[in-house]
Amino acid sequence: MTAGADSGTVQNLQCDSTLDNGAGCGIQSNNPVSYGTSFNSIGGGVYATEWTSDFIQTFFFPRNSIPSDIASGTPNPGTWGVPQSLFQGGSTCNIDAEFANQNLVFDTTFCGDWAGNVWASDPVCSVLAPTCIDYVAGNPGAYSNA
Repeated sequence: MTAGADSGTVQNLQCDSTLDNGAGCGIQSNNPVSYGTSFNSIGGGVYATEWTSDFIQTFFFPRNSIPSDIASGTPNPGTWGVPQSLFQGGSTCNIDAEFANQNLVFDTTFCGDWAGNVWASDPVCSVLAPTCIDYVAGNPGAYSNA
């Protein structure tokens, strides 16, 4: 990974998912509309990844800023500017050897490990329902944008 060659904030430089409780390497977006309520309010957007033997880089484009080359089906990442993340290969990281058999998983977890465990101790959540599961089951309308 090359810190500073992207617009995101490096969270972890250790990409080995067998270390650090499986955290892997990560870069957090500094674009406030690339996720969550703000993402929904702009009608979403497009994430794009360029993966070569030398690097893996990701880009985000808000709905109103999607490059025409993406829309036309002829993407040209060389014209897209600074990526959100750049994982650079080289002598310490052989991209082809270390990154393979990838899957994209889109997951909306309402009461996963974090929310499920902190619900009862949170002063806002705990008054809404005894557990996260109870709240989600009793308030499906609260998740209409999920």
